[in-house]
Amino acid sequence: MSSSSPRVDALFARAVDEHLTEQRSWREALEYMDERLESLEETVGRLEGRLAKWSDPSEVADEVIGLEEEISMALARFHKRLETASDTIVAAASEAIAAQVAPLREELAALLEDLQALPEILAEHRDQIASEVNSRRARRQKD
Repeated sequence: MSSSSPRVDALFARAVDEHLTEQRSWREALEYMDERLESLEETVGRLEGRLAKWSDPSEVADEVIGLEEEISMALARFHKRLETASDTIVAAASEAIAAQVAPLREELAALLEDLQALPEILAEHRDQIASEVNSRRARRQKD
């Protein structure tokens, strides 16, 4: 019996070690599953909190109204920025056009002055012009 006893003891010790290793493995797996379950419960709790707002029609309506107000304010801010940009562009374009037109306006004013003075100039030189025209006619008739 003494020869089989160490062998049985070794087998028994090995079986105990395997059993302890398996228990350790199960415990680690259960701890991991417990951690995952806690994480899942936290996530579900957060989702339930978020979904609770949507389960009450009045809460949904309030959320929609709030969202509409936010969108309306954002559009109003955008409209204001667009108007400001438009005013800036119009002012810049007006200044650029005015800068281009100013020299033309000055030239037109000078031409108008010249046109207004032309009858006086012609009246002053009318006699001289008439005599030149008559002398040219006379030369043509001679030729």
